[in-house]
Amino acid sequence: MKKILLLTIFCFFQVALFSQQSEYRNKIKGPESILGDRCKEYKKLISSTPGDIKFDVIVQDRQITLIFPSEKQFKKLFDDSFDGIAVDIIDKNQYSCGKNNEFLDAWPNRGLMLDPVFKNKLLKNYVLTDQNTVSVDIGFLPYSFEPENVEYNILILQKKALCDYQSTVGLQTKNWTLLKNGLYWDTVPRSRKEFSDRFFQKSITFRIPFNKNKSTYDSADIKPLYDSLNVTNYEITDVWIKTYSSVEGTYKENNYLQFARAQSIIQALEKFQTNKIKPHIKPSENWSQFAGSIENTEFEYLRNYSKKEVKSILSTDKLLLTKIEPILAKQRFAEIKLDLRLKKSILKTLNYSFHFLMKLSEKVI
Repeated sequence: MKKILLLTIFCFFQVALFSQQSEYRNKIKGPESILGDRCKEYKKLISSTPGDIKFDVIVQDRQITLIFPSEKQFKKLFDDSFDGIAVDIIDKNQYSCGKNNEFLDAWPNRGLMLDPVFKNKLLKNYVLTDQNTVSVDIGFLPYSFEPENVEYNILILQKKALCDYQSTVGLQTKNWTLLKNGLYWDTVPRSRKEFSDRFFQKSITFRIPFNKNKSTYDSADIKPLYDSLNVTNYEITDVWIKTYSSVEGTYKENNYLQFARAQSIIQALEKFQTNKIKPHIKPSENWSQFAGSIENTEFEYLRNYSKKEVKSILSTDKLLLTKIEPILAKQRFAEIKLDLRLKKSILKTLNYSFHFLMKLSEKVI
């Protein structure tokens, strides 16, 4: 009798879930209507939006959070009561060999679609992070899913119409690694009077490892690296630092340590020039690398715990912390991008030489 009751309850929830899916699916309209394109305004807005402004999804303790880099564009995207976002959870088990994919012919979702979150809740609940990015909770991963086996796709709704479907894999985009090259003259036009420093700008990226609990770096620590970059003819205008800490320790301690490291590196770099450097700092705990590093090791069981539980285990089991330290050590580093421009003294010499050659060429002609 008890088994029958449990089976009945299970079936009830499955039917309820399916009914809810059908209800929300039926409310979502396609982009085309007899009156024209429902997504015309959305397409117009997106076409005028910089390419590096895009949605990201992060998941912590099953809480699904939407990240968007521009508050202004976020408000423009969701200015109607029925503009919203829905999360589509894709389980890799859907595509197992010999298994029927119940979502194969589904529309608009390709997996389990969570309830859409519309304008009023989005604009009421979002917060700005320290990096001035929009962060808003948009759903919760059901316990029937294993976090490492799913991806989170996004349905963008405009007035209940599906205007975009964006796939993500839970990894934040590293836009700065795709650096745009400037346009440069292949020949010097005779009308040009002199060169400006914008013709001699460049960017370089590198990585600095951190020692455990070390947050202070002086110019002596940085100088060998600085010299190896061969940038003595340039000055640094901006520095972009993504700092990663290992996962042990409290979030507050790690956040403080990462900012201290970044500020220390910037101060050390500023000693090589007179101008101030504009900093851009983004701290993060290195959970992604941690999860990958412990796979197929004796520590793999830690992947079954939440982040909070892992921190608790590492803080109380000192023997474990000592054994796992070689793995943690590899997760403490900073990815750094320097924006550089030619020093004014070098530019002045270059322009002097340019004027001399131009006058010489005029005499020859």
